[in-house]
Amino acid sequence: MKAHTLFLVIIVSIGTLSGLEAQHGKQQRADVLFSNFAFVKAADIYKELIEAQYNTQYAHRRLADCYLMLRDPEKAVLHYKQVIDQDNVANEVYYNYAVALRYLGDYEGSEKWAKHYKKQGGDAKLVRALKKDQSTYLPNQPIFRLKESNFNTPFSDFGAYKHGDLVYFVSSKERKGIAQKT
Repeated sequence: MKAHTLFLVIIVSIGTLSGLEAQHGKQQRADVLFSNFAFVKAADIYKELIEAQYNTQYAHRRLADCYLMLRDPEKAVLHYKQVIDQDNVANEVYYNYAVALRYLGDYEGSEKWAKHYKKQGGDAKLVRALKKDQSTYLPNQPIFRLKESNFNTPFSDFGAYKHGDLVYFVSSKERKGIAQKT
């Protein structure tokens, strides 16, 4: 009977360890996605980590950072609230929380956390800029999205660039002469 019990304990331990290792791998994958600016994909993985109760404080913080980068301050604030009162919180979290609150128009809350950030040794210039220039932090700035054109080939032989006030269109296709259009 003792051998049977010992065998079960070993199997359960191995299963638990492999589950933790898998979660750690997910966290590393999410961190790589985050550092490559793939915030939507990283956010999905951080949500899975929170559901699995793996390193939740870190996952909440990174998920909040994702939402802040994606200009979704409502969701960012929800996750920063999960982290902000914990022990050993990175100082930049206070600043990011202040920025997210300012996005939402909560200027008093934003100022409170910006002061906390400054008191913890944060950059006073950032706090002054946050307080001074509210328009920089409001989500009413236009968002530009690129669309693929149907006149380019899969080999990307057409492109454009701006120099001064002029836009130049260039192609890698061989043609005789220079075509100018005004």
